[in-house]
Amino acid sequence: MFPELRSPAVGLCALLGLLTTLHAQEILPLNGVPDSGSGLDGRYWQAGVKTLDNLDDKGGAKDIGLKIIRGAHPTGVFKSTGLSYQGGNDLTPIRDWLQADGDSYDGAEGNMDDGLLSFTGYLRIDAPGDYDIRSESDDGSILWIAGERVIDNDGSHGAPGPSPDGFYNFATAGLYPIEIAWFNGDWTNDAGDHGGANLNILLDGAPVPGDILYGAGDVGAAAISISSLSAEKGDAGLAGRYWASEPKGFEFGEGAQGPVFQTTPGDDHGIYMINSEPDGSFVSTSVNYTGDDLTPIVEWLAGDGASFQGNEGNLDDGMVQLRGLIDIASAGWHDFNSSSDDGSVIRVGNQVVVNNDGGHGAPGPAPDGSAFFTKAGLYPIEVNWFNGDWTNDAGDHGGANIHLTMDGEALEGLLYHSLEEGITLPSLVKAEPVPLPTILLESFETSTTESLEENVRAWAGDRTTYGVADLSADDSLVGVTDGNQALEVNFDTLSGWAQDFQILLSPEASALLQEKWNEDAPHRWWLLYDITVGSGGGNWANNPVWVGDASYGDQVEVNGAWDTPVTAYIEIDSVRNGNDLLPDEQGQIAIGFGFNGDLSQESQLWVDNIRLLDTYAAGYEPVETLLDGLEGPDFDLITESGFALYDYARQEADDPRVTQGDGAAWIEVDGSGWTTAAVIELSQSDALNEVLATVEVADRVHYTLSYDFIVIPDANTAVSWFQTIPSVTGSRLSPNWAGEMVQRTTSINLGSVEWGSPAPNINLVTQGGFDGYVDVFVDNIRLFNAKGNRVAGPEPMDPPALTGVQSSGGQIEIEFASVSGGSYSILVSEDLASGAWSEAASGITATGASTSWQDAASGAQKFYRIRRDQ
Repeated sequence: MFPELRSPAVGLCALLGLLTTLHAQEILPLNGVPDSGSGLDGRYWQAGVKTLDNLDDKGGAKDIGLKIIRGAHPTGVFKSTGLSYQGGNDLTPIRDWLQADGDSYDGAEGNMDDGLLSFTGYLRIDAPGDYDIRSESDDGSILWIAGERVIDNDGSHGAPGPSPDGFYNFATAGLYPIEIAWFNGDWTNDAGDHGGANLNILLDGAPVPGDILYGAGDVGAAAISISSLSAEKGDAGLAGRYWASEPKGFEFGEGAQGPVFQTTPGDDHGIYMINSEPDGSFVSTSVNYTGDDLTPIVEWLAGDGASFQGNEGNLDDGMVQLRGLIDIASAGWHDFNSSSDDGSVIRVGNQVVVNNDGGHGAPGPAPDGSAFFTKAGLYPIEVNWFNGDWTNDAGDHGGANIHLTMDGEALEGLLYHSLEEGITLPSLVKAEPVPLPTILLESFETSTTESLEENVRAWAGDRTTYGVADLSADDSLVGVTDGNQALEVNFDTLSGWAQDFQILLSPEASALLQEKWNEDAPHRWWLLYDITVGSGGGNWANNPVWVGDASYGDQVEVNGAWDTPVTAYIEIDSVRNGNDLLPDEQGQIAIGFGFNGDLSQESQLWVDNIRLLDTYAAGYEPVETLLDGLEGPDFDLITESGFALYDYARQEADDPRVTQGDGAAWIEVDGSGWTTAAVIELSQSDALNEVLATVEVADRVHYTLSYDFIVIPDANTAVSWFQTIPSVTGSRLSPNWAGEMVQRTTSINLGSVEWGSPAPNINLVTQGGFDGYVDVFVDNIRLFNAKGNRVAGPEPMDPPALTGVQSSGGQIEIEFASVSGGSYSILVSEDLASGAWSEAASGITATGASTSWQDAASGAQKFYRIRRDQ
């Protein structure tokens, strides 16, 4: 059926005649459409350096531009309000390359090295006739109008290119489907200068007016790209793939309503999942499946179940991708409906036609969508669907359904396998964790139930039951993050705030922690541990932690990330705050764990791999850059939000409100509820964004972003507790405080967060127990680079830190911190008291910050030592 925006005066027969007789031009009439468009729908792919030579397949290994456009999930999407993008080069970030359209970009960060873009939508023509069209591009571009290739300026070249000109006869007024594909390939000369990356579309010699460019939202139907049309098909049915997770596993820490199939960072977890290895595969002959959370996948697939191969599970949680071709028998407008429980997203021609994402019942908030095809034929179709756990108080489970139709009819007989494999770009593959230079304090690998009873103890909490002596010895459990064991703690409930249990480090580990605690090395040492919280009938849980008696109980956020390991990053400098760290009479230091949550049912949590992270790099000296001293009267990086923001000037030399310079930003907090008090606009920091755009992920561990905050209650305001929470993507640490006054530093290690350029902003959230006013002063936003300047002379020959030992398959694997290019030897002894050591290996050349070596396991006791030789 046709959308309501068309004029009722236009009869269906007349419209069909228009669609089929005007020189085979498939267009839409102007009746009922807005007077001006909002722009074309743009998609961007970060293809990878030196991966593209052509858009068309000319037989070369890098002639894959159009294949990516029709088969790979885009890195981001945007609105194109003009078709002139000039002045960029290989390294220009996508947002900058898009210029004024950069604000509309939604997706992961990237640049033009190699960059690939597609523009689709409609071109409004009010005056029919012949038009000259030109596509000046560096590198290649192709332009289609109403299904006809008008310009073919493909290939690797500078602007304007070998064949930028074309011609088209617009036979009548109307909306003409338009598609533009463009790519930029890497070009670098011997001096390291990069080539240009430009696109400039002209209509009769002039820039294309933005108001004649219409997108799917303006018309009500996506203009499906003609470049995605397939000439051949495979076997009947779509290629189906299935993933299973624990209950609530596909909420990805967002809660049950979160979308998962978007390009928006944080809402893209499902895209990463369907670009990973599945748990099973099958053939889908008709997208019509009904069940609930507990329905086995084979039963859910009904008549398609016999085709299933793989690990059989249920849909609690479950995710499915269906991919192949759909046979569009007639050109023109077609309506799709995807009624689903939970979310579904339907792509045709790799363009979103139905976006019914998120956690919901059927049919969902947005089950309908339409597509306009300029030609009949076989088009790529992809169905993404997930089901998240829903259980009421009686234990009843929610539905798990998807029913997809086109023009009100089932799709049976219209679906086929594609002979062209989909493409997964490297940017959509979750990178393996970067090995960090850590020193292990406690892994629980050698712990027994008896030893845990001595070294793990209930604290001051008042929970009903603690099972602090339990031990998980199954390395398949999600709470075991490395090795074979983790500490497991069971709770009857995890509701309200309490100091729950303490872990006593060994005297040796305590001495090491105390040594690093007292070391005068800014931002060097961080305490890390892995924590996993099981779901227990609630929505959130947080983990305040105390290091000895010195720190303030900083809070690690684990909200909603049930059964998902979270790594806590606690900077020693930030929690030390001038206090000594003292062991008990047995030489042991306690790390205290508290919890605050709303989990009303039985739950459990796991703690694993307590360790120290060293952010310094041998052979370098640190450099600190002040991003904003916040001295006013105008601030560069902080803006007002929920409360008044003032410029505060230092009153005296030892003014506690200012940590450096002559002033600070002053926030007057006059409400105790959860409020974004102010915003630190990191996205505006050129220095930080340059680091995020250029520094390798493995080297980000050397960078620490910090700011100081001072909390001073009004003299007449009693405060029982107060928080200033840095709410920002990836950050898990929230400082707690109670008392008369406090000066603290919030630090975020860039190796602990997955930030792109530009950086996300920090929302400074405040809440507390008070009635009156609390003043918060923010000062000295800075970026610390521990690998700042190379130190002249040889690198220090510090003893390498042993970071891990594992035994498997008759082999012992030893991992140690190293300096790339350094040479190391392994020493072995069977009797420490003898002092006799022999070389087990020598001349081991390190290629990175972590090196491993293997030895055959034997029945004899062995001790190992690492020596750096050069």
